[in-house]
Amino acid sequence: MFLSTTGDVLNPEQEKAMTGFVRNGGGFAGVHAASDTEYDWPWYGHLVGAWFLSHPAQQEALIKIEDGTHPCTQHLPNPWTRKDEWYDFKVNPRGKVHVLASLEPTSYKDSKMPGDHPIMWCQEFEGGRSWYTALGHTQESYQETNFLKVLAEGIEWSCAKSKRLVPSGAEQVTWKGTKGWAYQPGSIVNSGQSPEPLMTNEQFGDATVHVEFRIPKGSNSGIYLMGRYEIQILDSFGKTIPELTFADCGGVYQRWKDEAGYEGKAPLANAVRAPGEWNSFDIKFEAPRILPSGKKSNARFVEVKLNGVVVQKDVQVTGPTRASFFEDEVERGPIVLQADHGPVEFRNVWVSGAKSR
Repeated sequence: MFLSTTGDVLNPEQEKAMTGFVRNGGGFAGVHAASDTEYDWPWYGHLVGAWFLSHPAQQEALIKIEDGTHPCTQHLPNPWTRKDEWYDFKVNPRGKVHVLASLEPTSYKDSKMPGDHPIMWCQEFEGGRSWYTALGHTQESYQETNFLKVLAEGIEWSCAKSKRLVPSGAEQVTWKGTKGWAYQPGSIVNSGQSPEPLMTNEQFGDATVHVEFRIPKGSNSGIYLMGRYEIQILDSFGKTIPELTFADCGGVYQRWKDEAGYEGKAPLANAVRAPGEWNSFDIKFEAPRILPSGKKSNARFVEVKLNGVVVQKDVQVTGPTRASFFEDEVERGPIVLQADHGPVEFRNVWVSGAKSR
C-alpha cells in the first residue's frame, strides 16, 4: 500500500522486488499522492494508472459512482458530495483501467480536466491487482465513515489474488469425470467435446467453498453444492438489478416440479464481470440435517459473494434444484461443476470448514 507517497521512494532492487510481488499475484493499493510517485519508473505509472498533474484549492465537489457493485463503492450515496483536494492527472486513465468513480467537473472550480475526470479506479495488472483512489488528502477523511469503508474494501479487493493460495484448514479438491476437459497451466477448461460435469472425489457437508471461473459471451454453467443445490453461472453482464432472476449469475437456481418452478432467488446485485474476465464465488453453505425420524432441516446458503459482493444472504432451499445430479437429500455430497451448457473455465477450487470423507 502506498499511502500518499511522493517522489522517488524505491531503489532499483526494491523496484525489482515490487514488480515480482505483483506478478506473483500481489495487490497494490494506492491512495492520493501515490500517483505523485516514481515518475521515472514507467512500470509504476502503468500500475497506478495515471500520474498527478496538479490540483486546485481544497473544496467541495460532486463524485459520480460509476460502478456501484464494487465492494468499495456499494455503500456510497450516488452522487456523493464531499470536500477534499481534487487531483487532475497528466493523462486520463479511462480505457486502461476500470473506473469506479469520477468527478463532476462543473461542481468545483479550477479543474484542469474539464471533461471526463476519473477519480477512483481498479485493474487486473500483470498477474496481480491494482486499486487507486485520489481521495484522502485531508485529515478529516480518516475520521469519515464512508471514506474509511472505501479504503478498507479497496485494500481487501487488491489483496484478493494473493489470497488464492489455499488458506489454513482448507483443502483443494480432486476431480472425477474429466472427459471433455483440458488441463491448462493453473486451470481446467471445457474443450467443447461432449464434456462430463466435474465432480469432486470428496464428499462435503457444511462448507465454505471458493471457486474461480470465466465464461465467454452468452455461456452458462453452475456450481452444485452436494451435487444438489445450484448457484448459477451465466453471462449476465450489464443487466440492471430489476432485470435479475434466479437464472442470472449468482442466483440460487429454482426448484422444479411438474413443469412449474418455485423458490429460487435472484442475486441481490449484478457483480459478474465482462465475458472473458475471471470471477470468483465464495459460498458459505449449510447442509441439510436428516434426523432418525426422517425429518430434516433445510439446506441453506448462509452467504454467497460474487467478486467480493454479497449476492445471496440466508437463503433456505427445501430440496434439490432443477437438473440436480441427485434427487435425494443427504448430509454429505460432492461439489459438481456443470459443463453441458457452454464453454467454461475453472481454477482455484478449495473447500474449508468441513472435513471430507
